[in-house]
Amino acid sequence: MWTRDYRRKPLTPVREESISGTSGSIRPKSSTTSPQRGNSIELEPVRSFLGNLLTTRSQSTDEINEAVVSAFLAGRRTRFTGDGNQEEYGSNSGPPGLFGQEDPSTSMASPVIGDSNRLFEGYKHKIYQSLALTVASLGASIEGYAIFLPLVMRIVFTLSKWDSAKANAAYEFEALQLRTWSIPIFEVSIFFGMAVGSILAAFLSRRYRENDLALSSLTLVFIAHLAMVLSGRAQGIGFYPVIVFWRILVGVGIGGIRSVSTLPVSRVTNPQWRGARMGYFALSGAIGYCSVLLTSFGSVAIYRSQLQKMVWNCNGGCNVPALDQSWRLIAGGLLLSTFLAILFVIPQDIHRKTPRPILAFTPSFERFAKTYRNAKYYYPLVFIGIIQFLTWFIFYGILFHMPTILWEAGYIPRNIANGTLDYFMREYIGGMAILVGAGIGSGYILLCLLVDRLGRKTLLFASYCILMSCLVSLAVLWARIPMIGRMLVITVVLMALSAGPMGCMYIYTGEVFPRGYKVWGVMVADLIGYLGAIAGVISTEFFLRRVASDRAIPLMKKPGLNIPWMQAFWAFLGACIVIQTLAALGVVETARKEAEVIEGEVYGNWGKWNGRRMRPKQGVTEAEAEPEPVGVAI
Repeated sequence: MWTRDYRRKPLTPVREESISGTSGSIRPKSSTTSPQRGNSIELEPVRSFLGNLLTTRSQSTDEINEAVVSAFLAGRRTRFTGDGNQEEYGSNSGPPGLFGQEDPSTSMASPVIGDSNRLFEGYKHKIYQSLALTVASLGASIEGYAIFLPLVMRIVFTLSKWDSAKANAAYEFEALQLRTWSIPIFEVSIFFGMAVGSILAAFLSRRYRENDLALSSLTLVFIAHLAMVLSGRAQGIGFYPVIVFWRILVGVGIGGIRSVSTLPVSRVTNPQWRGARMGYFALSGAIGYCSVLLTSFGSVAIYRSQLQKMVWNCNGGCNVPALDQSWRLIAGGLLLSTFLAILFVIPQDIHRKTPRPILAFTPSFERFAKTYRNAKYYYPLVFIGIIQFLTWFIFYGILFHMPTILWEAGYIPRNIANGTLDYFMREYIGGMAILVGAGIGSGYILLCLLVDRLGRKTLLFASYCILMSCLVSLAVLWARIPMIGRMLVITVVLMALSAGPMGCMYIYTGEVFPRGYKVWGVMVADLIGYLGAIAGVISTEFFLRRVASDRAIPLMKKPGLNIPWMQAFWAFLGACIVIQTLAALGVVETARKEAEVIEGEVYGNWGKWNGRRMRPKQGVTEAEAEPEPVGVAI
């Protein structure tokens, strides 16, 4: 038990707040600048909601203490004192700063909850948790679909625009027959939109409810794709309509969904299994990738004959309805998934008058920037930024150039004149399905299964070791490895990237920053990641274009010291992994020393608001703390 003569220590700006549910209440500081403070709440809508809940009780599986709830509805609340006794007080009595009128801006998410009000907190929390988990899972699937879509577009339109005159020439991978600079712009434009969406969501989250922001972002994605699906003939494949509607506007919506879903999920999930829960959302992104492949197979199968005629009978500048129809069918898959996401999110807003169950204090961005100028605090942000930049650089550089990598690995036959359109579509999409399913999908499954058992640190550094081994093998032995071996090693690279840097750092980012600063910390980390994705796609495009020219890189300007560009590509990615590993050491150690929120800082059932404990140096001294229970593995 906590002793009564405790001594409070102020929380640092990088430390997550905890709640002690086993002792008497700890009153938060009255300063308006304290991160323990939050927005004011109104209890009348909550009492109305609980009254209806007691009446129905049809969908609840938990036992409800009707006496406690009835007393709460009547304005009488029970307070549990430190010696185990109980006492009731009315709405105008009791200690100020809890639910009395003396302090109307008390936060429900502050270290105050030590009485029977956990009951009504818990039911409001379930509503909020349902919203957060729904938006995160569906939003990740939509994000994966939209980001992966350019790969299918490039394949469809490259093969569809191919004519017999070019079939016997050297193979050039040019989507939409655009100029060289147009292809990277087409691929990375979605990340510009995602950056705008993340910034808007972060700033608007201080004024609007997260449910409203989620619906707004989903609606924007829905409208953009509806415009493309309903577009007239030959407009669906225009370059500028694609950039505006399919990439930038959709990117704004996805950036908003990503920010809105990441923040509440990191707060409402059970700390013991938070990693697995957040890993599941990343797995939803891989499900989105697979849905693109399935939809693409369907679109090619339906319009196979028309597309095949265009391949062999077109002499340039051809544009038949089948091409637009195939494109719009692929877009319809994303339109349908977005519509289903909206239908799932709307019911979560039935209790519109119910205040948010977790009212986090969100300071301004100026205060965040001022606080993190201190070297003690900005090191975790710097280390996370380095890892985010290089991780997105590698992941999306490989993802957006899977067709070219499949070509160079020998998986795709070199002579396009000897095959048909559906044959090459099967080869391309089948190869990408192998890399996505066996690589990215299995990596996120391993993340869900192992992150809370092995610990984030163990899984992260194990993935770095696997990545270094695979990339060194590809850089040194690329010309000697057979096609099956190349495909296997590339699959393992994607699996380690998904389970390690992509997955674990997504979890770390949601945990390192305290509740008040999560909004801005996640926003900055995402912006750095988007910048890394843009740099990775453009740089990989440069590398692989040099690969197509069959040139070698001269080393030290001496004859005989030349290495192929493909091997140089893998060696460069290996160097990026070395830098990431050093930055990961800084993230883990700095977070452990300064933030003290990694690897299970808060124990117990987060969803029911009980059984929480403060760790030493969080709110009490070392001598006053109880022995720590066994939590998540470190």
